[in-house]
Amino acid sequence: MKKKIVSLALAVCLIAIAAVGTLAYFTDTDAKTNTFTTGKVDITLNETFSENDAKLLPGKNIEKVVNVTNNEEDAYVRLHIAFPADTIYYGENDGVQEYNNLVHFNQRYASLAAGEWNWTPTSAGVGGNYPGYPGNGTNYNTYTTTIDNVEYRVFVVTYMTKLTKGATTKTDAMFNVYLDKYADTTDGSTYTAPVVGYRTAEMSSNLNNYKILIVAEGCQAEGFNDPYTALNTSFGTPSSTNNPWVA
Repeated sequence: MKKKIVSLALAVCLIAIAAVGTLAYFTDTDAKTNTFTTGKVDITLNETFSENDAKLLPGKNIEKVVNVTNNEEDAYVRLHIAFPADTIYYGENDGVQEYNNLVHFNQRYASLAAGEWNWTPTSAGVGGNYPGYPGNGTNYNTYTTTIDNVEYRVFVVTYMTKLTKGATTKTDAMFNVYLDKYADTTDGSTYTAPVVGYRTAEMSSNLNNYKILIVAEGCQAEGFNDPYTALNTSFGTPSSTNNPWVA
């Protein structure tokens, strides 16, 4: 009788061990893969200009319409517009007075409104008056630099509103250039702006192959509160030693 009990107990133990070996556990696995894409800034400098109509004559307006389109991420933009320095008049305290220049460029009044183009060194200078004019207390944001052995005076103009994808600046930075109507010449190439009225200095320039050079810069708007901080952080503050033509 005892042998049967022992045998039965051993059989139960073996069954229990076999059951443990065949248990199925509920399990699951999961994994996440995070894919990041990098944004980019892509801007287009737009220009309306015809070289066939680009002969400078005293008082003649030549269309040169300049604006910028943003193609990708929200961006702040600015332009560097370079004119040969010997056509630019420097007023008191080296302030540039555009209306005295041998070769003028024109902006539209609408382009100087709040949120549009700012030609001054800081955002505080934006307003409805042309910078550099007497009485408004501001001057153009400019520097000089040498490009292809020619000295240029460069005007920096900043667009005060960030551009979203596909947006173009609401107004043009400039829309024409012209040779001063008082300019005089003896050989058809070297012009002199005489002392007339408020003009206080003579300027002369060989205007054959006269070039206006323009570079557009754009940087991301994300992470910045204003265009000056964004652009100066991204490209540095414009100067004779820091500009698009200096390596």
